[in-house]
Amino acid sequence: MSEQLRIMAIVCHPADALDHAGGTLCLHAERGDEVTVVVCTHGVETHDLARNESLSRGDDDIADLEKAIEGKEQEVVRGLEVLGVKDARFLRFPDDVVSVT
Repeated sequence: MSEQLRIMAIVCHPADALDHAGGTLCLHAERGDEVTVVVCTHGVETHDLARNESLSRGDDDIADLEKAIEGKEQEVVRGLEVLGVKDARFLRFPDDVVSVT
């Protein structure tokens, strides 16, 4: 086997690592490379349909932003584990346009 690589995928939304780079990340994990995924935004305000519906009904437990963010992060962690990726990091920026600050 060739020398182990250190791979970092930086993605905007939580599902992007799985949807757009999942196959590549899986191949690197399988060959023993060190793979890290960094997710910039939490994705809850645009991609959490259950939370958005609960907000319209006034269901505070599901509508809680912190709980929703933690749930979304756990989804990503579980998905990446299926691919063999064990290191996921979350910056938790809002779902707005991310710009250099």
